Amino acid sequence: MDIMKILKKLSLSVISIICFLLTYEGFLQLSEIASSSFVYDNDKLGRTFKPDYNIFFARAEGMYMGGTNKYGYIGKGYPPQKPGNTLRIALLGDSYMEGMQVFERNHFRTKVENNLNNKLNTNVEVLNFGIGGLDFRDMFFNYKFKAQNFNPDIAVFYVKRTNLLTKEKFPSPEYYLENDSLKLNYNFLNSGDSKLRKEFSYIRDFGIGYLLKESYEAYRNGSLNKTILDKFALETPHKKSTQSFENPVATIDTNLYKLNKKILSELNDDAKNRNIKIVLIITDDFPEYYYPLFNSFSSLKVILIPHRLSDYNNKEMRYWKASGIMGHWNQKAINIFGEFLTENLLSVIEK
Repeated sequence: MDIMKILKKLSLSVISIICFLLTYEGFLQLSEIASSSFVYDNDKLGRTFKPDYNIFFARAEGMYMGGTNKYGYIGKGYPPQKPGNTLRIALLGDSYMEGMQVFERNHFRTKVENNLNNKLNTNVEVLNFGIGGLDFRDMFFNYKFKAQNFNPDIAVFYVKRTNLLTKEKFPSPEYYLENDSLKLNYNFLNSGDSKLRKEFSYIRDFGIGYLLKESYEAYRNGSLNKTILDKFALETPHKKSTQSFENPVATIDTNLYKLNKKILSELNDDAKNRNIKIVLIITDDFPEYYYPLFNSFSSLKVILIPHRLSDYNNKEMRYWKASGIMGHWNQKAINIFGEFLTENLLSVIEK
């Protein structure tokens, strides 16, 4: 076989592969099985949402259809300048606040906003700054560098045990203590992971690339193998959750405890000095030494969420019938949390 025939076959193979990839990409985009990534890595903010971006996010737990606004947070967009006679509420948290399991109209953000507007004689705006994968320190960062720009009257943090006691796995600015002062470390910009994400950021602009990104992050976070194994597990009647939750432990991470304590102190000072109400929705599975700490700050409103919402094994609140898995809150739980949050916010507002 001469060189020309080899080159011809090689060219045909390359063209065939390109055509297949283009066709597959078109299929992913049109069918909305996968779209380009709706997050990107920002040098100042870390991993954050792309502004003004339509999102169709389908997973085994549910489906989201909506998007980010031009200001870079999810859902309905309100500008930084707050209108007169308006009560503005900022929601801060991880994937539970983000709510990529239901349509925007069914998210508790929408329900709380509608409920409060019906009950109060003032205009109420609820802004959702939740983003999946955040830890407690990241939530505080989002509050300081995102939410505060929108002049909220109330900031609501939803903090789970995993948020408080573990660190986010994505490259991002990190808080640390220096002589009892809170400082920010931007060393993530020089990390190999961050450089790799930036070098191949263009890949995430394609549906195929987004699927590869999701697989890589699942592998890095340790959930890919379990997800694959769950597909083949002969379990009845339901598959196990792909999330891993440990029991509370009595040992204390002193450095992390001091850091969390300092952040709580900063929030407490903000509540007093900025005339803003800070609400912490917490779960009942923290190590016991954390609860007195939460309650020691007089300007923070600390609310314990109902156990059925924090119980990861509660099928009624976390079972997704279509896929047969346990995971994030299902629609029933989201409705219950919406009513719970409305009731407690009314109590905060009245005081």
